[in-house]
Amino acid sequence: MSDRLFRVVGRRSQGKIGQERTLELEGMTTDQSEVRGKSYLRYFGIVVSLSLAAVTCAALALMHGISELRWVAAGLLIAAGCVPALLQWQLGFALDRSWVARYGRATEPRRYWAIMLLAVILAVFWGYVAIGFARS
Repeated sequence: MSDRLFRVVGRRSQGKIGQERTLELEGMTTDQSEVRGKSYLRYFGIVVSLSLAAVTCAALALMHGISELRWVAAGLLIAAGCVPALLQWQLGFALDRSWVARYGRATEPRRYWAIMLLAVILAVFWGYVAIGFARS
């Protein structure tokens, strides 16, 4: 999603030979200021839609005894659980409770990784529940 630019950063290092000019590439994102503070609540609609579709498939599977439909419901629920983690991974910003990009991977790594860990735990939990339902 973000375009990567590379700028050349010059550093002078002291060595036995004398001063050497070393060049390195530093990755910069061009749209960090555009992402921070932006609401991604529209993706919550995707999560709700996938969850409702999973519940509908589960209800139909239970009413009509179609075991294959249970696995469809499980897949939809797992997909719904993965949306927040994938969105945050792609953005490079962790979302707060109101789905606003707040904590950058580079600027606030502890908060970012704590929220990413929570999103992964949530996705794993949803997957565990979904597979448990499908096997029952």
